[in-house]
Amino acid sequence: MATDPWEQATFTGTAEAQLVRLARLTTDQRLALLEQLLELAESSGALQRSRAEKQAAIDRFWTEKADVSSDKGHAGGTPAF
Repeated sequence: MATDPWEQATFTGTAEAQLVRLARLTTDQRLALLEQLLELAESSGALQRSRAEKQAAIDRFWTEKADVSSDKGHAGGTPAF
């Protein structure tokens, strides 16, 4: 890490400084940080939105797959496996 404090004023400098700080954490400190980040994601609703978006994408995929399979003459529009 550079000794010039202005280097942290850039995107690259900030990223490098964060990596250095993370590398200095103990295992217990890293685990505590991850738990705090998980709590933040849950309380902000970001985690739930992410899960909902993923589920919607999966549902769209299976709907499209069923539509394609039914176009090929499969009975009842069920996906062919």
